[in-house]
Amino acid sequence: MSIASGVCKTLAANRRYKSSDRNVGSISGFKGIGDYDSSLNMILYSCGHHRSPLLDSYTAQGEFDCSDFISLPKELKPCLTKFMININNKDLCNGLEFRDNSGLTIGAEDSKYFIYFVQRLDNDRDNSEKTMGTNSLRAYHTNINTINNELDHIIVGVHPSIFGVLIPPKTTNFLNVGHCSSKCFNQKIPEKGLTIMGVQPHVHTSGTKIKIRHFHDNNELDVILYVDHYNESTNKYYKPIHRVQFKENDTLSVECLFNNDLDNETRVTLTGKFDHNYGDMCYAYIYYYPKINVTSNICSSMNDEQTILDIADINELSGYWNSPEPIIRRPIYLNNTRLEDHLRRKIYYRDDIQQLLRLSPKRIRCDIIPQKTESSHLAYINYPDRFGK
Repeated sequence: MSIASGVCKTLAANRRYKSSDRNVGSISGFKGIGDYDSSLNMILYSCGHHRSPLLDSYTAQGEFDCSDFISLPKELKPCLTKFMININNKDLCNGLEFRDNSGLTIGAEDSKYFIYFVQRLDNDRDNSEKTMGTNSLRAYHTNINTINNELDHIIVGVHPSIFGVLIPPKTTNFLNVGHCSSKCFNQKIPEKGLTIMGVQPHVHTSGTKIKIRHFHDNNELDVILYVDHYNESTNKYYKPIHRVQFKENDTLSVECLFNNDLDNETRVTLTGKFDHNYGDMCYAYIYYYPKINVTSNICSSMNDEQTILDIADINELSGYWNSPEPIIRRPIYLNNTRLEDHLRRKIYYRDDIQQLLRLSPKRIRCDIIPQKTESSHLAYINYPDRFGK
């Protein structure tokens, strides 16, 4: 059985590229180096302005197991909300280069810390060593003043939490959908829109198809991406066939189809552990320009609490999706049961489960980590009226 695990290393930036501009420089392309067969993807996260005396000590340490993001030290968690580079297995060897004379900025002048993450596929859970091995990431550095378009990236689709993906047992082509609203951009989108120049789907082993639909108000525009025979091991970075402009009042809808051949287990979103045999995700990394401010690094939606109550046949929950984990309070016989455990063990669902998951109100989520003001800023989204019928 193949088990996915994560290995991380905390890095301190080399200041050789420091310039008088607000950015250190830009990355115009990158490639992976090392063991392509066992590496699923490599990610470079930026800690941004986050600083801590403990981060200096982490950079002096070696690699560490980060297969469970939830259990990471609190000093490192803010670093995992903004990635700089994400390169998938298919592109590791060949690398990729951004077109339109564009590049990703490495970070602000006072950005210092980064986390380098390698997700590996281990064939033996017990004997797999949690090391990066020969894997490394090579980025092509370009002076920020020499590029025409400053890129940024965002995750769009289903929120990666227990309120996200759900696939009942013994189902085929079961659809989950997540929506990205322009409300997640806290800076006004330029009148010409944001040019989407690259897409990387992120679905695990049970995913079979992925489609990214584009809506402006109540009108559907050209499909941005459609992968008919999705395979995680051969996933790659896609360039849109046509020019895509994401404007104010636009919505991106990420639809994923899944097969669950398990007889007695529901597949749900991974909630921290990178174990592909027990969870799944449905989103895509979108690269775009010009760079503008966003609330976080994610533009997604998730099922609301009432939908979860209806699906799970329960009456009351306490806690939120991650911190603390949702715990069932009623019915009494399920009191103190983790919602995730209950859903995984659930076998029978109502007949309209597919319709309910697809068309029920979805809460707009612009953050991966729960915020203190969460309950006071609720907004909902779904397909435009005539496409949700």
